[in-house]
Amino acid sequence: MVTSADALVAGMHLPELPMPPQPLPPGALCAMTGQPLMAGYPLASVIAETTADLASTFPYCGLSPFVAETTARAFRTKLTGNLLVVEAPGGWQGMRPLVSRDNPEAATRPLWCDLLPTLIPGTQTLAILSDDVQRRLWPCAALSRVGPSWTVYLHDQTGSQRRTVNHADLLACLAAVTRWYGAGISKDAMRAGLLTLRGDPARKLLGGATVRAAERELAAWHGSDTWAIALYCAQKPSISEETIPCPPQLPADPPSASPPPPARAGSLWGDC
Repeated sequence: MVTSADALVAGMHLPELPMPPQPLPPGALCAMTGQPLMAGYPLASVIAETTADLASTFPYCGLSPFVAETTARAFRTKLTGNLLVVEAPGGWQGMRPLVSRDNPEAATRPLWCDLLPTLIPGTQTLAILSDDVQRRLWPCAALSRVGPSWTVYLHDQTGSQRRTVNHADLLACLAAVTRWYGAGISKDAMRAGLLTLRGDPARKLLGGATVRAAERELAAWHGSDTWAIALYCAQKPSISEETIPCPPQLPADPPSASPPPPARAGSLWGDC
């Protein structure tokens, strides 16, 4: 069975440890996965004494104080923040996606909002969405196939937990959130509920009818795992993709044989 550590080591090309795996006594298990081991490392050699949540991270440590080679390599490497490892025909491929389009590294690293639509149903992944660049979260995540019950790990202001979503429904929610986010409605407003927007600049800009339409479209996802992930990943369109709304044009005057009157200064709408 492939483990999360196996996928991380292969996909992120994690380095080998200076000391090779050591033969272990009969009956040894990996303290993290519970898999039988013939070789590996003592748990104490790869973790610090101050490691938090030792029992939850290594649930089998009471039975066997050893870890597999890939577990040791993954644990000794600083793997924090956003991570995505995907099973591909040529082997596992890993990347560190970004959330914000404004991040200086966005030119060289993919964005979650662009990656999610490219994932092929049936593909096995390890997906961690995290706004914490210090906390190690991969031991909490799980390998999962993209599809109607796709599991990802989300760590943000709403909490830190595994979330299971229908991938196709997630894409629909992400598209809707992105559209209204680009129209001027903030993520905080969408999270709180758009009907609470009284006095908000977005309500004045878009009008009450438009805000109510947005709330009706988004209401079905409120409070769901799908909603949480879509709000985390959604980004406004880039400048080159934005469409600046142009006010409606006045109807053209009917044809006339007489010369048109001189244009008045100060057009009602300006040049659109």
